[in-house]
Amino acid sequence: MITLPIEFLALGGPGIWDDLSFQLVGFFIVLITLTGLWIALEIIGAIFRSIEKRRATESVAAPVEEMVGSAPNPEMYAVIAAAIDTVISQPYQIVSISSQSGERSKSPQTAWSSEGRKDIYRSHRFR
Repeated sequence: MITLPIEFLALGGPGIWDDLSFQLVGFFIVLITLTGLWIALEIIGAIFRSIEKRRATESVAAPVEEMVGSAPNPEMYAVIAAAIDTVISQPYQIVSISSQSGERSKSPQTAWSSEGRKDIYRSHRFR
């Protein structure tokens, strides 16, 4: 057990309020430091996100602008075939590719029903 001389206590040594204020000041310094680090990391993250967004917009916008309004080219057929192969893991055959703004544009309801009819006709064997 540690005993302190009575003179130390009588002279006004550190009391509970001194200890408490010392601990609170240290606690707030840590909180302020952590908040500053958090804000700095958020700012850096926002900078990186804006750079990445700008790069993604530039890399996607250029090829799309070239393809819009033009006739389908072999590269477009390859992209469509790759997309179909990614989604459907079965053998497939592309019968035709046309733009929506062409003469064959239909309402979504009509397009779905005509695809259903095609599937039914393909499933039957004609003699």
